[in-house]
Amino acid sequence: MAYPNDPMLTQSRPLTWSEDQWQGHRISGHDNRVHNGHTFITKQGPLQELPCTPQASFGAAIRQHVPLCYSNTRSEVRNEIMRWAEGQDERCIFWLHGSAGAGKSTIARTIARKYYDQNRLGASFFFSRGTVDRSHTEKFFTTIAMQLASISSSLEERIRTVASKHTDISDRSLAEQWKLLILQPLSSLMADSCRSPLILVIDALDECENDKDVKMILQLLAESRLIGPIRLRIFVTSRPELPVRLGFCDMPGVWHLEYALDQISPTIVNNDISSFFIHRLHKVRETLEYPMPLSWPGDDKIKLLVEKAQGWFMYAATICAFIEKGSNQWPADDLLDLCILSKSKDGSSPRNAFDMMITDESPTRDLDEMYSQILKYSFRDVKTSQDTEQLAALFRHIIGTLVTAFKPLSAMSISKLLSVNVTTVHLRLRHLHSVLDVPDWAGDPVGVRHPSFREFLHSKQRCHDRRFWVDETKAHGNIADACIQLMSEHLGQDVCNLEAPGTLAGGAQGGPVADQLPPELRYACQYWVQHVELSSNDMSENAMLLDEGPVHQFLRKHLLHWLEALSFMRVTLEAAHAIASLKLMVATQDSPRLLAFIQDAQRFILYCRPIVEEAPLQTYSSALDLAPGNSLGVPSEWNAVLRTLDGHTLPIRGIAISCDNKLVVSASWDKTVRRWDLTTGTALNTLYGHTDSVPAVAVSGDGKVVASGSDDNNVRLWDAGTAGAQTLEGHTASVTVVAISHDRKLVVSASNGRTVRSSGDRERF
Repeated sequence: MAYPNDPMLTQSRPLTWSEDQWQGHRISGHDNRVHNGHTFITKQGPLQELPCTPQASFGAAIRQHVPLCYSNTRSEVRNEIMRWAEGQDERCIFWLHGSAGAGKSTIARTIARKYYDQNRLGASFFFSRGTVDRSHTEKFFTTIAMQLASISSSLEERIRTVASKHTDISDRSLAEQWKLLILQPLSSLMADSCRSPLILVIDALDECENDKDVKMILQLLAESRLIGPIRLRIFVTSRPELPVRLGFCDMPGVWHLEYALDQISPTIVNNDISSFFIHRLHKVRETLEYPMPLSWPGDDKIKLLVEKAQGWFMYAATICAFIEKGSNQWPADDLLDLCILSKSKDGSSPRNAFDMMITDESPTRDLDEMYSQILKYSFRDVKTSQDTEQLAALFRHIIGTLVTAFKPLSAMSISKLLSVNVTTVHLRLRHLHSVLDVPDWAGDPVGVRHPSFREFLHSKQRCHDRRFWVDETKAHGNIADACIQLMSEHLGQDVCNLEAPGTLAGGAQGGPVADQLPPELRYACQYWVQHVELSSNDMSENAMLLDEGPVHQFLRKHLLHWLEALSFMRVTLEAAHAIASLKLMVATQDSPRLLAFIQDAQRFILYCRPIVEEAPLQTYSSALDLAPGNSLGVPSEWNAVLRTLDGHTLPIRGIAISCDNKLVVSASWDKTVRRWDLTTGTALNTLYGHTDSVPAVAVSGDGKVVASGSDDNNVRLWDAGTAGAQTLEGHTASVTVVAISHDRKLVVSASNGRTVRSSGDRERF
């Protein structure tokens, strides 16, 4: 379907006429009318009896405002198509496929326009689901025949003869129409009758609503390889939906060429989308009745828009159309910021500086309509309300899990995680190839083509059809339950069957672990706590966290098994973070026994992690022997030391802890500053730069900025993530105290030189 916001604009437009705008013309002595780039016979006669759909042509009036590709976008794929069309490749069909909104229709119109200008466009047909005459094949071949009749007088005469002889041609099968109206007339043409090759453009074949007709059309079009001396090249675009894929699977590879838009280099696609945003938004700026800087929107915002588009042209086009349409009522820059920031959690628009709504219209409205159409179409063959209800529940269970999971899962993994037959999973995926990246092998991960689809399903405000709305909180709860159940069934001591307690984790990596810890089990081990955390908006009411509840029972039976598995996966640190998160969750509950167990588990993990990390099976011997005898479930005998942080080579002179208690920063005589993860005791990085010892250190409230004062008389500000630094000079003696304001805009330092200095506006840090 050619959506109104299809991407990759150009200033040129096809020559178009509306239904009542005709131009008199003469061909072969007959009265004719020109419509949408093709000549249609109007004189009383057999051709007039052929049913025709003029709006299916590339230049139809309904598409006169829908743009083509910019000259500097989609160059790679357009050049590939032209090489095929104009070269000697024996493959007669070029199949361009891609996800919904990838820009297929824009490319199809651009190719049609190019060859129309060269008098080499034989015909074009743009399918559109849900529209009269363009969602089925009843007038498909007759429309193509009418367009072909305008190519030359010889071809028009042959088609007219067929129509005269077979007055019932429009009621005959597709095979008969193809053979009599197209195959035979073209095959009988002399080489000099018209330019060769002729290009036939068929767009959005997947939107033909009869699956059997789709396969039949492809089977018939493949016969164009037999046409000569005039060659016919057929350019087909579609989403990778099942009927089209099956049609091409039945066709020998030597008959067709396949090109996947979704597999083009991300760098090339992002460059094209960047060019699109620049051209389209500059055009918006030129039409505004209020002044905007010539540099608007600026490189930084273009970069953010490209990042949000994630290679998807439909998203880019939708955003630009939203700004273009709304800029006569709202400031264009505010609309742009709305698109970049998106809406708040409750679906309402952000507010500007005057606490006024920018607009309540969603920037993703066109995307939402497209998603709704795709999902509704996937239920088109369901006849009863009871069947619809059951399939909708399966959709929310299976697809809801897929879009809610923290990483892509395969169909096989979803099947095992949810205890659902893998065939059932495939049936839910089969009609969603345009929005999901569904691999051929069930063991490969299924991807979401664009984050906006996940956001659409999770938003009650955007997904109005309750059959498809996925309650995100409930979905997390379902996945958490499934993860705990799966781990309870499959984890155990020596889960990899190594039978060698001294085996190092690194030695097993890629061997037994890969074979005996299937992807769904690894996923469950790594993410179950995060799903528990998001399964309730109020942790005090989360039944999973009660004493003797699912979490308590799992940890009591399988804590050590879980640690062993995480160790073989080389992610033992995540156990420390997960247990710390559980501790915070349970602290709001009246679950004293679970809280006591988690506290013991946390001490055990911190105390024994070095052993467990290196040799996972030592969890049950050496590590457990080092723990107090009454730990893990009953009153413990742990000493007061939580963790020893080793790393500095000389005595420590200063420490600071972030407000969230997740980060420790230390300063030393060894001239360095070190950052530590307080949850795990892991050293995050070492900050080098001072030329003398460091007695003073401070950390911002969010842990992102570290300030240090040194005996070298300087203060250094560090970006905690990158270790990049800025030096603040001015003191004449050793800096003994530093502090950072909560908003990170002010740094204050004191020195032995009897001075206090402040440095403001550190916002860039």
